[in-house]
Amino acid sequence: MLVSRRGGDVGMSHLPSKNQHTFHPLHAQKTFSLEDVGQGVDQRFAGILDSLTNAFVSLDRQWRVTYINLQAESLLQKTREELLGKILWEAFPEALGSTFYRKYHEAFETLTSIRFEEFYPHLHKWFEVQAYRSKKGMSVYFQDITRHKQVEEELFTLAAIVESSDDAIFSRTLDGIVLSWNTGAERLYGYSALEMIGQSIHTLVPPERRQEWEEIMQRLAEGQRIEHVETVRSRKDGRRIDVSITVSPVRDATGKIIGASTIARDITKRKHAEKRQHLLNEASNALVSSLDHQLTLPEVAQLIVPTLADYCRIALVDEQQQIKEITVNHIDPEKIALVRELYESYKDRAYITYGVQRILQTGKPELLSTISGDVLESVQQSPEVLQIIRALGLESYMGVPLLARGKTIGAITFSSVQAHRYYTPDDLSFAQELARRIALVLENARLHREAQAEIAERKQAEEQQRVLKERMLALATTDQVTELPNHRALLAQLDQELERAQRYERACSLLFLDLDHFKALNDGYGHTAGDAVLYEFASLIRARLRRIDTVGRWGGEEFVAILPELQADEALLLAEEVRAAVAAHTFSVGGGIHLTCSVGMA
Repeated sequence: MLVSRRGGDVGMSHLPSKNQHTFHPLHAQKTFSLEDVGQGVDQRFAGILDSLTNAFVSLDRQWRVTYINLQAESLLQKTREELLGKILWEAFPEALGSTFYRKYHEAFETLTSIRFEEFYPHLHKWFEVQAYRSKKGMSVYFQDITRHKQVEEELFTLAAIVESSDDAIFSRTLDGIVLSWNTGAERLYGYSALEMIGQSIHTLVPPERRQEWEEIMQRLAEGQRIEHVETVRSRKDGRRIDVSITVSPVRDATGKIIGASTIARDITKRKHAEKRQHLLNEASNALVSSLDHQLTLPEVAQLIVPTLADYCRIALVDEQQQIKEITVNHIDPEKIALVRELYESYKDRAYITYGVQRILQTGKPELLSTISGDVLESVQQSPEVLQIIRALGLESYMGVPLLARGKTIGAITFSSVQAHRYYTPDDLSFAQELARRIALVLENARLHREAQAEIAERKQAEEQQRVLKERMLALATTDQVTELPNHRALLAQLDQELERAQRYERACSLLFLDLDHFKALNDGYGHTAGDAVLYEFASLIRARLRRIDTVGRWGGEEFVAILPELQADEALLLAEEVRAAVAAHTFSVGGGIHLTCSVGMA
């Protein structure tokens, strides 16, 4: 080969010098002077020139073609007969004024060799040309590099795509040493190409993800392509980011795997959105599981830590507008007491810059993306508060009110102790949405409690009204002495029973019972004793009747018994039974007396 190319650059180490050219055909070696190449090329060299892989043309001082080898015929698409003896610019008039024309004249006039690459539109080809000035004219070596240019263009296009891609694209050895690093990788990971090329990719892999990394490398060594694996990587600033990576093996010409290329896409926002939605769903489920916020809010705090905070605090305002802490949670349970101590240290201060009490006072959210020196300066006068803040390692903070019907009913604070987690306005918006849902559930629970109390109060009033109505009805239909239905109630019951007997053609009997000599007893022993006798008489009658029978006081010492579905002969037997029972009974009046009764039947 006369021309050596590597990596898209043309090398000159194997090109002939101005006056001497060395050929290396497969069957021989021959060194000759360029002066030998010209008009009437010696037959000794013609065979050698025809065997060259490069095209060769010799020109005299008048630009006439004096020799053309087989490769030149093929590339120029003209035969020797068409070119030998012809002036080059007449044979190729389209080349007049072209780069070929200018470069050839430059070499001719300066008596120097020249090399260049140029596209020849007439043949739709790219040529690499080397022109050598000699005493007899000029020798031109050229070769078709169109395919090489196409590959080069494709590589340039690919490089441009890689460099302009929003995704991080980089390559590395099997040992993890970075070989290339695009602008997308710089943006994603925060490291420049100068910082990463030549360094280990392990810089990006968090310790807890090393096992995952080893598994990926093992699959890669087996020739597998790893697609869209979602994982976590570390940025230069220490922040953890969620990425989706695709890793492909890189092979050499023999097919051996020598490295890997990686495409990484930032999915942090999507993962955060998924985590937040999951938190909202779980918090909503916890909140509606019970109306008792003493149970549900601690569950919500367990969800907030560590998804959204390293520690949090939820407080409510009671009916007396006093702050009542509901729950505190911390990723380190041993520091929960420290969080409470922090609140106790500033809760009674006249002026508070940040925190639950301030939020409850203003009803406005708070956001401190970083706990700067200015923030700490505000508590310099309180060494104990400053000491607790430093002990907690507070890095970022936000707090939101719980608002219901325009009224602040509580507050939630979120705190981060991790250097890579800083709260943003987007985080604050999410916290407000979470607070909105919590406040809505709390308000609904309050309304439910009020409604239940109102319902209970209404039911109690209704029950009292029912009892009152029953009492009034009883007073209107019950005889106060005997506790039996009175005359009015008996008439109503008698109408019902007679109507039923007539409708169903059933029997219905009546007994009329009168206590004998009652007036004399009432006059002799008094009305109180008379009432007692009437009560005992009523009890004797009632004891002998069926459950479906009705006995009532008709008036004075007279009583009526209504006997549904009882025939006259059966009623007569019952009347005799009642009469005999009364006659045998000793009434508890005056040390005990005996009375009789008269019974009529209908």
